[in-house]
Amino acid sequence: MDREYLEHEEEPTSEVIQSTLVGWCNEAYSLLKEEGLKVNTKKDKEQANLALRRMLGLFIEEEEYEKCILIKDILEKNFSHNTLPLFDYREI
Repeated sequence: MDREYLEHEEEPTSEVIQSTLVGWCNEAYSLLKEEGLKVNTKKDKEQANLALRRMLGLFIEEEEYEKCILIKDILEKNFSHNTLPLFDYREI
């Protein structure tokens, strides 16, 4: 990329960040639907739990209830101790 362009590039707006987050969550949902949850280490499992709970919070707010069902099911099968939705993604 052109260095001059990078120097003048503005910080992304909250709308752009929110749109990107929604896009990532939709991509992750599609992968989970097709392949299920695949984690190899304890650290990966902890990160997956946080990500799934944030996705659940987002899908609840977006009223994407079909997606909530799959995410909640994965959480209950793999993380029975901690399945509550997180809404802290709003602060990103």
